[in-house]
Amino acid sequence: MSNTFDELTKMDNTVQDAALYSGQVIAFDAYKDGKLVLTSYKPVSEEVYSEVLKQKKEVTNPDAASNTNDAQQTQISTDGKPLFGRYCEPCFRGNKESVTFSWCCDCEETLCSVCDEAHRINKVSMSHTAVAVAKISSTTPITVSSYVLCEAHPDKNVEFYCSKHSLLCCRTCIQTVHRTCDIVSIEDVSKKAKQSALFEKLCIDVKELFHDTGHLKARHNKNLDEINQQELVITSKIAELKVVFDKHFEKLKSKFENKMKEVKQKAVSNVKRNEATVDKLLFSLQTHSDNLQFVSAHGSNKHAFILANILKPEVEKKETELNELIALEQQIDIEFTTKVDALYLKNAIKILGTIEMLETAVELKNIRPSIAQSSKSKEEK
Repeated sequence: MSNTFDELTKMDNTVQDAALYSGQVIAFDAYKDGKLVLTSYKPVSEEVYSEVLKQKKEVTNPDAASNTNDAQQTQISTDGKPLFGRYCEPCFRGNKESVTFSWCCDCEETLCSVCDEAHRINKVSMSHTAVAVAKISSTTPITVSSYVLCEAHPDKNVEFYCSKHSLLCCRTCIQTVHRTCDIVSIEDVSKKAKQSALFEKLCIDVKELFHDTGHLKARHNKNLDEINQQELVITSKIAELKVVFDKHFEKLKSKFENKMKEVKQKAVSNVKRNEATVDKLLFSLQTHSDNLQFVSAHGSNKHAFILANILKPEVEKKETELNELIALEQQIDIEFTTKVDALYLKNAIKILGTIEMLETAVELKNIRPSIAQSSKSKEEK
């Protein structure tokens, strides 16, 4: 039967009623992407699930399953987000609500104080490591499943250790690749692992490597800041060069303009040096032309004869003057000549400076040889 939101609102507003409505079950898993999820074998509608999830967030009074002096509503926060879920996951699966007390590193789930006690005496889980969440200061809960699986056989857990190859093995490994090797149980060989020289050295190595890597990261960030500052300085210098160019160009422009005025004045003077003579000659010839036209139109032959004889030597003289002026005539121009063009400027800009990336070795603390290299060296010896 399909559940609807309307049907859900008719029920008592409790997580348990919603979970058991119409005989269906909702189980919650707080460590699958940090979300509560439905059981795959008895799904319910999204509306029911949403309402249950909403009520789950509003629950403030867990039931008696965790009402002990040890059980506290403990939450370790990282950046405002809870590190562990506040509810016991086994109790969730039993449709109960109880507050988180501990974290089982093997099961990778939260436990209330009651489940924690049962976990420690149960034959199957008594070897598990359960830690009170109040004592855990790490940023994330340890997830053993991320590294207990065999690399060669991902569906198997590692249970043995090969002393010859220094490798963790599963049952399939020891039956195939490591049949002739000296194999020991991890349970036996790991009894004092946390006090071993290898574990202690790893703790020191990781701490130092983390510090060195952080220092390297900080140096990268500082270098990036320096590059940004260098960009600003270079941009400022380029702007200063532009100001220098502009000022220099203005000086050159002013110099050229003054020179142009000087040359123009000289050119105009050269053009006008014979202008008075030409004007006088032009006026005289205009007068002679007017007289000849008047006599031709209105005078007698006598007037024409007399005028012709008077003007003949005068006209010959004017012709000589005109020929002399023509011989001295020149075309006067002013011209600007330069070798500076677009190509010249393009090439000139190249020699103003260069912008290059400089790579300089930085003296940093040398990283010690890795554990793998150290082990290999020992084997070679």
